[in-house]
Amino acid sequence: MIGRLIKFHGQKGYGFIKPDGGCSKDIFVHVRDAQVAGIGELTEGMRLRYEEVLDQRNGKFRATALELL
Repeated sequence: MIGRLIKFHGQKGYGFIKPDGGCSKDIFVHVRDAQVAGIGELTEGMRLRYEEVLDQRNGKFRATALELL
């Protein structure tokens, strides 16, 4: 999937991606996934390619396998 980072809370280390097309809910993204992908810093407005995975800890979807576009 592809979307734009619309909110990011640097001190808390998480944000939300708005998927392109507008037909899907915003998806949670954690700074740890950006670090694993080699993305130095997440900033609002970035366009990202990502995969949605179900987080087993809380039963909600989150973005992983991030790629900066």
